[in-house]
Amino acid sequence: MLKDLKDALKGKLVTIATTAASEKIDSSFNVPEVAKNIDFMNVMTYDFHGAWESKTGQNSPLYVPQGDTSKFSVSDAMNHWAEKGMPKEKLIVGIALYGRGWALDDPSNTGIGSSGKAAPKREFTREDGIASYYEICQLGGTRKWDDVQKVPYMVKDNLWFGYDDSDSIKEKINWLKQNGFGGAFVWTLDFDDFKGVCPGNPNTDTPVTPPTPKPDTPANNNQYTVKAGDSCWSIATEHGLTLEQLKAKNPGLNCDPLWVGVKLNL
Repeated sequence: MLKDLKDALKGKLVTIATTAASEKIDSSFNVPEVAKNIDFMNVMTYDFHGAWESKTGQNSPLYVPQGDTSKFSVSDAMNHWAEKGMPKEKLIVGIALYGRGWALDDPSNTGIGSSGKAAPKREFTREDGIASYYEICQLGGTRKWDDVQKVPYMVKDNLWFGYDDSDSIKEKINWLKQNGFGGAFVWTLDFDDFKGVCPGNPNTDTPVTPPTPKPDTPANNNQYTVKAGDSCWSIATEHGLTLEQLKAKNPGLNCDPLWVGVKLNL
């Protein structure tokens, strides 16, 4: 199919988004043949751990701890694809703009591997065990740096989230450049700190004060014109609304797709 697709789309890029799990790579792909027929491959190097497990773990670690044989890390996944025959310049690292979280069974036990269940859903992501980067900032907990896996985690009372921030992303970008990989992509852009209210991220255990939202200055206080890159979530949170409130103010609103130029009531 990929060969037919590439033949039919002469002059166009053919790309795929695919697994970071080594056992699926081994069982499901003829890697050299795939490599011939794509321009690049977005590897989904996240969701390595989550609340489907009963112990805390990092969503997208760059490395695994010594003695961990799972190979659930960015470096292991990318190197495995390369070892199977995918040219490094075609391999694109996935960076998650969200975290995976747990409600700890024992709030005094906050390390990696602590027992817990899925963290309650947040206001905008609305799914147990997951939170966008900006929602994690808004927890106002203590950020801890995992210097083995090169990613942070946030602890607030009994809540625990493993995620990525500017420091861990820099670590990954430096690593992929040093090792000759093709680049990086993010999933998903609307989970980023699009208002720039999250604090800086020194590699230390750092108390984080919940950010104060920046005031909005729309041209019309009662309406908003959708721009490229907007989502219903981003518009709602920028204007102090829940997603349900935004939809209530705009009966029949279709968020997927959300058309550029549409005027929304606020």
